[in-house]
Amino acid sequence: MNYKSKHNRLEVFLIIVIILILSSLVLNKKDKTNIEDKGISYIKESNVEKLVFQDSTIVLNKIDLDIRQESLLDIDNNGSIDINDLYLAKDIMNKKLKTSRNIDLNYDKKIDNLDSNLLKKYKSGVIDLDINNDNKENLEDINILELYINSYKPVGLLIPKGIDKSLIKLKIEDQNIVELNNGVVYAKKEGITRIKAIDKEGNTTYCKIIVIDYNNKNEYISSSKDTIYLKPTYLTTVEKANSDINKDNKIDVLDYEILLKIINHTFGDLNKDGITNNKDVNILKKYLNSDNDHNSEYDLNYDGYINNKDLDLLNRFLSPILIGDINKDTMVENRDIKIINQGNYSYYNLDSKAIGLASNKKIEYTSSDSNIVSVNNEGIINALKDGEVTINIKSKDNINKNIKIISNEDNNLPTGLHNDNDKVTLDVFDYKSNDLSMLDLNRDGIINNKDLRIYKTIKNLKADEKLLNGLLDTIINKKYNKNYDINNDNKVNLKDYDILYHFNYQKKELSEELFNKYLNNTIKLNAAVIPNNSINKVTYISKNSNIATVDEEGLIKGINKGKTEIIAYSVNNLKSITKVIVK
Repeated sequence: MNYKSKHNRLEVFLIIVIILILSSLVLNKKDKTNIEDKGISYIKESNVEKLVFQDSTIVLNKIDLDIRQESLLDIDNNGSIDINDLYLAKDIMNKKLKTSRNIDLNYDKKIDNLDSNLLKKYKSGVIDLDINNDNKENLEDINILELYINSYKPVGLLIPKGIDKSLIKLKIEDQNIVELNNGVVYAKKEGITRIKAIDKEGNTTYCKIIVIDYNNKNEYISSSKDTIYLKPTYLTTVEKANSDINKDNKIDVLDYEILLKIINHTFGDLNKDGITNNKDVNILKKYLNSDNDHNSEYDLNYDGYINNKDLDLLNRFLSPILIGDINKDTMVENRDIKIINQGNYSYYNLDSKAIGLASNKKIEYTSSDSNIVSVNNEGIINALKDGEVTINIKSKDNINKNIKIISNEDNNLPTGLHNDNDKVTLDVFDYKSNDLSMLDLNRDGIINNKDLRIYKTIKNLKADEKLLNGLLDTIINKKYNKNYDINNDNKVNLKDYDILYHFNYQKKELSEELFNKYLNNTIKLNAAVIPNNSINKVTYISKNSNIATVDEEGLIKGINKGKTEIIAYSVNNLKSITKVIVK
């Protein structure tokens, strides 16, 4: 009986011990969960002798985006905005998105349908990289994505082995500048602060946090002309609709070029057999389902992409609808060209741009009298009758610029058109192995001599930790030191620190030779119309975009070795040709 009683007491004792152990484990687990919730989960044991942050300095960017912009940043559509989106965006922008279906396009370490879908979206022109609403996809959009990704960073704290993590205290000196959550520090406001870590012995270590605000306002609005002369259009609604052959909501030289091909019986003849028929449709369908590189001959609507829009245009051409018959007289002839030219005289693309590092460059257009001259959201103006109006261009930050539009039947058409260069020679730049964004040192979306000057400035300074600390002290003390004016804007601020920090710590493989190679890869073409008071709209087209491309402002970029021509058109289709040699 006594033995049984002792045995029972022993069982009870063991049960109590087990309960206490389990309770301890549960409580310990709960404590660890709480620690993680407080953002201390990044603390790692190491062979260090005392507390030390993995990074002594962290530079963050502050940039505010709207819902639309954030949705565009998730390019691979996986629910998060991360470095993989940046890699993909750079591939697209640098024209090196792989065309094989057996490539991991979205950098998720898998080759699956997601990669195929991305390829289809890219080739169809569906992927939208215009993050800042300026109607262009360029380095400024890449900058915004990179700035957003760098608005938060994980923080690492190394501790000697055997130290209880739960006894380490963390403190942000200024919580208005950053916040810490689950081991990640997030930018809140521009400024300089520190994270402090203290152990139970009172040992302290610091991590300096620098936040740079990129929510700048636009500085000014750039527009190529202050006064624009147009002729009013008197086309009927049907004539306007028929004149827009490529269905891009405007009547311009592209419609004129398509009409010329239709009249000359060369439109859509992809197999060069002298006729356009279903054989050409099948060739285009096969091309769309292939992984071939861009072939400008298949870009039937001249929009820069080869996709179903080209196929739709080809099918419309082969249908009973007579494309190019603008006046509906059942013939496609020179009379139709004259009608398209009337629309061309009355049309102008303002192509205005808000200048500055603002994350939203959307601008609004307003006509002082839309009965005389109308303007749409993209800055395309149409002269409707005689008169004079003012087009107001306003940025999101209420910066304004006015353009005078004179619409008159007696306005002069150009009698001459001349490019400032009859022949240019460009160097090939290897876009596939060089990241363009790394050359844009001042993040203004353009690679030019300003970036080369910044590069030379940094190289002359021999950037190191001492230089960074000296620059930071100058900023904190609000002094000006020419040696620290990295971006040559006569100011020393955190923007200079950002340029120097990323140049120094990201180990970018830059050289003066690389800059010169890129700068010799591009040239700005300027076409002058004669006389000066004539309608001064000029459109640029590359005859072979596989050799060289040209944008709306006349910037030519060499793509592959070879020869091609850039053609400038006036509104009355005068031409000026520049021969381009890419070597």
